[in-house]
Formats: sequence, C-alpha cells, structure tokens
Amino acid sequence: MSRPLLGTLGTPKQNHTGSWVDAAFDGLKDIEDVEIHAIYMAKNCQEQIEHVGRHFVYKLPKEQYCNLKKIEFWKRLESRIQPDLMMVWGSEQGVALPPVTALTDIPRVVYIQGLLNNIVVNFNGGLTTLEILKSFCISDLFRLKWIPILRARYKKRAETELKVLKQTDAVIIENDWCAGQIRTLVSNSKIFRSFLPIKKEFFNYDWDINSIERYTIFTNAGGLPLKGHHTLFKAMSMVVKKYPGAKLLIPGNPIDCSTFKKRRKTLGYHRYLYNLIKKYGIQDNVKYLGVLATFDDMAIQCKKCNAFVVSSYVENHSSSLIEAMIVGAPCISTYVGGVQNMTRNGENALIYNPTDAVALADNIMQIFENDDLALKLSENAKQIRTKRNVNIGNELYTIYKQVLADK
Repeated sequence: MSRPLLGTLGTPKQNHTGSWVDAAFDGLKDIEDVEIHAIYMAKNCQEQIEHVGRHFVYKLPKEQYCNLKKIEFWKRLESRIQPDLMMVWGSEQGVALPPVTALTDIPRVVYIQGLLNNIVVNFNGGLTTLEILKSFCISDLFRLKWIPILRARYKKRAETELKVLKQTDAVIIENDWCAGQIRTLVSNSKIFRSFLPIKKEFFNYDWDINSIERYTIFTNAGGLPLKGHHTLFKAMSMVVKKYPGAKLLIPGNPIDCSTFKKRRKTLGYHRYLYNLIKKYGIQDNVKYLGVLATFDDMAIQCKKCNAFVVSSYVENHSSSLIEAMIVGAPCISTYVGGVQNMTRNGENALIYNPTDAVALADNIMQIFENDDLALKLSENAKQIRTKRNVNIGNELYTIYKQVLADK
C-alpha cells in the first residue's frame, strides 16, 4: 500500500476540534510505505498545500468545495494522487458527501464520530414543549437558531450522512452501541474497531485528592439542549443547598443577558440557561471559563476538579469522559451510547438517567462526601490508560490492509 488518501474532512491542524485527525496523522506518518494526503476543510480558510515530510496537507475553503457540483475537482485530485484508499474522518460533516460520491474506484472508509440520526432523536434534551417555547426569541428565527429549526437542520444533515454511509465500503467504530446503529442503518458495510485517539497531553496529568479544589465540578461545553446543561443546572440547585460554596466550571464564554443589547445577541437556548441560573439562584456557583485553547488547559481542569460530569442525552465516544478518566477525575455520566462500554457504575464512574436531576445531584454529593469513593473511582478510571495509550497509526494501517485485501 503506497498512497492512501486520508480524507480528514474537518478543520485545519492546531484547531482544537481537529484533535482526532491530528492524532491519526501523527500515528500514520512514520509508517514506511504510507504516503498521506490529508484534506482539511473549514469555513473561510485560505486554499493551500503544505508538505509535511513526504506527506501533503491540503487546506480547502468549505464553502467552495463542499457541494456536489465539485465532483470533477475530486476526480481530478484522485487522478493526480492515485490513492489506494480514502478515509473520511466523521460521517456527520456534510463535507464528506462530494469526495465519497466522486471516488468510486477505490475503497472508502469512514471513521464514525457522531451519528446524526441519534442526535436528531435526542436533540431536545428532554425539554418539554413549554420549555422549548420559553427558549424562543424572535432573533432566533432570523438566525435559524431556534431549537426546532436547529433540529430540522440536523435532520437534513442526517439524511446527507446516511447517503455518505451507504456509499462507503467500511466503517470504523469503537463501541457496541455504535456497531448496532451502523448495522441498522447500513447493513452492507464492513465494520472494524479502533479506539478514538486521545491526545497525549491527558496522559501527563494525574488527579490527586490532596491537590484538588474541593466542591468543584468540571463539565464539557454545552451549547445545545442535547448536552443537558439545563438538567445539570437543576441538579446544582440541589447541591448548593448542602454545599453553598460548590462551583460548576464550564468551558466557553459566559452567557450575558444583563443588557437589552446583549440579550438580543444571545441565542434562545442560552437565554433559557441564563434564566435557569437566575431562577435557581446559582449565579455565584456557575462559572464559565472562557475558551480553553489547549489540551493542557482541559487536562488541568480535570486534574483540579472534585468531580467531572457528562450530562449529555446522547454520546458516541464521549471523548471528554475518556479524557477525564485518563486523568483520573472521579466521573459522573449519563448512561447513553458508547458510555455503556466504558463505565461500571460505582466502580470507575457513577452513572444516571439523563432526565434525572435528583440522581445527578445525589451522585455529585456522594463524591463530595466520600473521599474513599472518589479515590476508588479515580484509580479504576485510570485503568483505561493502558487500553487508550495505543498507536492509532498501527491500528488504522492494519484496517487499511484488511480493506484493500477484501477489495
């Protein structure tokens, strides 16, 4: 195998959201008979080609090349590169459809990140019709950002994703839940398994109960209802009754609706969260940390927190949970998607139903009150390090050879 085209269809390197792609590139680049042509697409980026040793990195403006009218561009690119295989990193991005449609003469492999079909089902995050109406604001209609409109847009993207999956020859998944989803959606695809690559920075930090910030909870970002921050805020309102100094730390910029101008610029669901914070009286207990620009920043927060919470209504990999477990933070998570393969309740994490704010609050307070439990969860969570500290390049290379052998 001389020249696989690694179709990493996402964002340019050094951008946080391209971390898995970067890890795959780094793992493959030193394999002797592999030449990588990595393609990143993002909005408003300059079109360019970079040489990385014997490999090539293409950066393309998404708005120009992410449409089926560019089929001929992808065919010309295939003719010039003459790849043995194409890999798409993530089926949920619409950028995958044009190259998958164009490159029909070589095997096409998709690494599954998120699955939009399931995201659509859980998009509202358990919000009632009344609560969705409370999140409404006129500006969301003009920006097409109201929850029902966003869900409809995701549904449209799910239809595109299904077209991508139906044209691929093989998919790479990590867990049993994802395997079941793929078998149901596209029964003709061959399924291979490989762990999601985790950046090495998280392996450099160890949670230590003697150096944590007591009664702090760290969570992942949550700009959409499916991330469940409304449930987490409700749980916090119960936690602070017993622990008034408890802090919930959230990556991302603060929600500020303090003036009419700022309120007008704020998305409806974010306004809903802002109003929940006021309603529950937890303004002093919820802190937005701003953008955490590096993986070290994320790992440090995992190391310092008393507990880490994933409140999502749907997860495939739950990379943030994996990262927190590698650091050793005592973790609490909803029992959804791929989380089922990673967690053992009461052993390496505490789990709960995503709609059950009372159970979430109880789990948080159990960790606050019981250092022995926190230490047990931490030590057992760290055991995933051995499984996760693998050479993703070797795993992918083995899969590529199998796909090509079955061609």
